[in-house]
Amino acid sequence: MGQPLFDFLKQHAKDTDVFCFQEVFQAGVDAPAMSSEARMYLLDELQEILPDFRYYFDIKSSGHDYEKLVPWKLDFGKAIFVQKTHDVVAHGWEVYMNTAGYINTAPQEGLVGVQSVSIQKDQGLLHIVHVHGISKPGQKLDTPERLHQSQSMVKYIGALPKGDIVLCGDFNLMPNTESIRIVEKSGLRNLITEYNITNTRNEVSWAKFKGQELQHFADYTFVSPSIKVINFEVPYNEISDHLPMIIELSI
Repeated sequence: MGQPLFDFLKQHAKDTDVFCFQEVFQAGVDAPAMSSEARMYLLDELQEILPDFRYYFDIKSSGHDYEKLVPWKLDFGKAIFVQKTHDVVAHGWEVYMNTAGYINTAPQEGLVGVQSVSIQKDQGLLHIVHVHGISKPGQKLDTPERLHQSQSMVKYIGALPKGDIVLCGDFNLMPNTESIRIVEKSGLRNLITEYNITNTRNEVSWAKFKGQELQHFADYTFVSPSIKVINFEVPYNEISDHLPMIIELSI
């Protein structure tokens, strides 16, 4: 990950209102540029590329890169970038699980929860709810923890002030799981299903797991029935190990 991602962001920044990023590192001044094949200053780089955006960064863990403890200040988490022209009236971060020590999950995975921003529009509130789900076990099937995860995010959404919802991110779930059905039963529209998306992964991901069955799903976007979706697409590229989900909507 690097220049192809940055080029993609520069290309889309002018006509994008909100970007949601996962696995973002924020390092202290004494860190190297790269560690365990990850960019230690990614949050700073995103800010430089997106100067017209206000960002909200929530920390999942501290002190670990992808492989080890590090001797420099390092935070790892999720970030939402919102165009400064939008009126963000609330930012939320609710943790519902700590995965430390859970089924060999890497220590940087840390806290699992939902991140959100609420944007005031003329028609009412728009809530962007951002998820990075439990990554283990790697087959992305139901576990008690994943069922709890889905129940918790649905509860979180239900407690938000009245408004339209966009729920998106890497759920680390296969489509035919009860964990996904729990979200669908909340009344939100599953755009992966609605738009017949057949893949959210790419060769970057598959190269990491050679010899294993290829996984074509992990990522989802759900929206309120009241939202008019103008377009939704998951274009194939290799700017990350997940494909970008791009939604154009009218509320």
